[in-house]
Amino acid sequence: MEFCNGAADILVFMQPGREYELLEVQQGLGLNRQTLYNRIKLLESLGLIETWRERQPPARRLLKLTEKGRQVREYIVKIRELLES
Repeated sequence: MEFCNGAADILVFMQPGREYELLEVQQGLGLNRQTLYNRIKLLESLGLIETWRERQPPARRLLKLTEKGRQVREYIVKIRELLES
C-alpha cells in the first residue's frame, strides 16, 4: 500500500492542532517536491489532512491534521514505539 511508503512519516512529523507550511514539511522530512505532493494528495484523499492556500501574500500552502488524521497518527506512533521496544 502506497500509504506505508512514507505518507505515515508526514503524519508523525505533524503535531496535532498545528498548521504547517508545505515547505516546512518538505525540509523537515528531506523530501523532494514531487514526492511530497504525491504523499500529500494521498493523505488528503484519505481524509487525514486538509490543505488550503492563504489568500494574503505571500500565498503559502498550509496543511494540518484532521480529526481522523490525529487518530491515525496516534496509532502509528504507538505501533512504532512497540516495534522499537
